[in-house]
Amino acid sequence: MITLDPKLKISLLLPTRKRVKLLQRSIDSILNTVSSIDNIEILIAIDSDDLGTTEYLNTVLVPNFQSRNINMRAFTFERQGYAKLHLLYNYLATKRVS
Repeated sequence: MITLDPKLKISLLLPTRKRVKLLQRSIDSILNTVSSIDNIEILIAIDSDDLGTTEYLNTVLVPNFQSRNINMRAFTFERQGYAKLHLLYNYLATKRVS
């Protein structure tokens, strides 16, 4: 179990494309590793043509995260390649939403 400094806010970026099981394993690992989810934000990026992952997100993840008060944002995007995706994630992780 990792204990996080409560003053820190940590954003975890999870890009995915048609890998629902791997996405769920990644999320489970994160939630089982940290002592508190209060300062964790999970960002999930899904290709716009990945309907299976989008459906899983809407029917399983969002209700589960809402019931557990887990801070999560999901984005769909056109396939851009990992170099552009990395730049987008860095922008999203530093962007403050009011």
